[in-house]
Amino acid sequence: MSTDTLATIIVAIADQATAQAFLPDTAGCFNTRASADGNEPASHVFTQGWWANPTIDALVNENTFPRTVIFGDDWNQALESKGLQMIVQQQEG
Repeated sequence: MSTDTLATIIVAIADQATAQAFLPDTAGCFNTRASADGNEPASHVFTQGWWANPTIDALVNENTFPRTVIFGDDWNQALESKGLQMIVQQQEG
């Protein structure tokens, strides 16, 4: 029996700090930015990974900030379902 679940979690940029505080053991999460057209400014941040089932259960059922949790391994499809694209930064030089 698996104890982890693969999911993409999307939150509004305004809720980034709240999401990070709710999941304090996930430093570095919720840093990938997204917007409707894939350009700044970001409207959302997201993270994808394997989550311990008690953590994903708490995230889905026990928090109060708006979030979208989409199960599975296709983060791009998860973003598209919300009308979002990942913001890709151009490297200079």
